[in-house]
Amino acid sequence: MIKIPINNRCTRCPALEAELASLKSKLAELHQLQAPSSALKRHLFTDQQAENLFTGKAPYRWDDESVYKALELFLVSGIFTTWKLPMLYAFDTPVTKELLLKLIKAVEGAGGRVVSTVSDMGSGNLALWRSLGIGHDAEASICNPADPSR
Repeated sequence: MIKIPINNRCTRCPALEAELASLKSKLAELHQLQAPSSALKRHLFTDQQAENLFTGKAPYRWDDESVYKALELFLVSGIFTTWKLPMLYAFDTPVTKELLLKLIKAVEGAGGRVVSTVSDMGSGNLALWRSLGIGHDAEASICNPADPSR
């Protein structure tokens, strides 16, 4: 327990500052895996000569199915810090239980400590959580694949 001097003026408490610095460094070691998925909108440009439509992927006609429709992006971020690091992006790739567990293991193997995973509640992510046995009437967490004690 830290004793904080109390008086009418603001004073510095070195013991409290040291405790806060220690806590801050411990919190900085905690990471989360974010999986914000997003639907890609068609940004179209018309080629006046060929009358083709273009996206960033390749030229295509309006009825062409080769256009990317969704982006899966995984970020590793600090929970109590402001940094984010892209880990993986994939187009039109469903997120599976195996992929999520592999990503958690990769972060842990690189020295990170994953303590949470967050995502939006899109249909693909809901299917992922169901495959992990997570739901509002079920479990709310999974074992860390790199450290089953967590």
